Amino acid sequence: IDQSAGGKLRDRNTEESWALLEDLALYDNESWNDPLDFAKPVKTISLPQDVPSTSNHHLNDLKNQVQRLMVAHLAPKQHNQVKKSVLHVRSAVVPTTLSTAWRQVSSNTKFVCTKWDDDDTMFIEITKKNDNSHKEEPEVGENIGVGELEAEYFDVFLTRSELAYHKCLMYGLTNLIFLRNPIIIEGCPSNLNIPCNIIHVHIEKAYTDFNSPLNIMTRMLYNWIMKRKLDLRENTNGGVNNFTGRINEMHVFIGNFTYVIDFMIVEDISSIIDPRWSQIVIGKPFTEISNMTHDPPEAVVRFTNGTDEIAYKMPHKVEQYNSLSDLKESTLTLGWHLEEIHVTWAHLKKKRTRLRTYTKSLKELCIQSVEKRRRRDLSSDGVRKMTMASGRNRLKSDLEDSIL
Repeated sequence: IDQSAGGKLRDRNTEESWALLEDLALYDNESWNDPLDFAKPVKTISLPQDVPSTSNHHLNDLKNQVQRLMVAHLAPKQHNQVKKSVLHVRSAVVPTTLSTAWRQVSSNTKFVCTKWDDDDTMFIEITKKNDNSHKEEPEVGENIGVGELEAEYFDVFLTRSELAYHKCLMYGLTNLIFLRNPIIIEGCPSNLNIPCNIIHVHIEKAYTDFNSPLNIMTRMLYNWIMKRKLDLRENTNGGVNNFTGRINEMHVFIGNFTYVIDFMIVEDISSIIDPRWSQIVIGKPFTEISNMTHDPPEAVVRFTNGTDEIAYKMPHKVEQYNSLSDLKESTLTLGWHLEEIHVTWAHLKKKRTRLRTYTKSLKELCIQSVEKRRRRDLSSDGVRKMTMASGRNRLKSDLEDSIL
């Protein structure tokens, strides 16, 4: 370095130091004034031993500043997914190599600092290491899509515990045709379905599977509920993957209770339930967060929240109750009305039978009277016989019409 240019490099400020270094880098290049010179490599500069002391001081200051930014950046993040963030730090003093690995801010964080060619911007990539959010990723073969979903709230894989119960969710649609053995079977007395609202859409029948580790809905229902539409997801074989993704924090409303739960999105739900019945099946995560219980003897499903309670009569919704006492009282009232209706109907059937018997007896008496009158008139002249015969026919016709 030219000492006559104005003293040692450490005696200059940072901007003058960088300007001097740039001039020195181009000094030995014969075509330094050529516009194509920017595309040519620059000769490496060897700095005196007294220069690193000043540059290291500035570098340490920058490290401390970046570390504080990283701590503030990572503190509020609680997501389980592996996330990457990039901080753009403006600096005029980083006389070091283009890629420098710095020490970790915490045991679960690492970052890499990269100085860009404009000498004025430094990119710091922050990553979380040793993340165990996917420690149970299943061994599912080639049917799993390798591309990440666009939405940040989607996970890519099911866990082994989830696949142990739902073995068909990762298969393609072609395989499901041969593997359909639904968990919820038609006509099973243990089938439970409840009405609910998911965001703004009313679901008349949301079937319940108390053993399922997942809440599941179809992609078609998800697209109906959400403004953002999901497309078909292809697997590595070029077919359609049944597993689409996982949506977090959807609001489900039951009565005046609100629950925030996650759903697994699938293309075909027929391995769990006939899609003609319902496009959604709620499982153990929902039953646990809602304190949902089922009382088979009383055929009642309850949702509790502290002292509040909502109950539904199964298999169909009869009425929404605020307490069990109201439920018992209403059930007794309904039973009394049904019994009264039954007694009234039986009484009417008896009266109808008696009326038919009385009408039949009356018809027989009238016919007998007409026959006696006819035999008595046989001894009269022909005109009288014809008149009486005509009268008998009219009387018989009138009697039959009145009886019918």
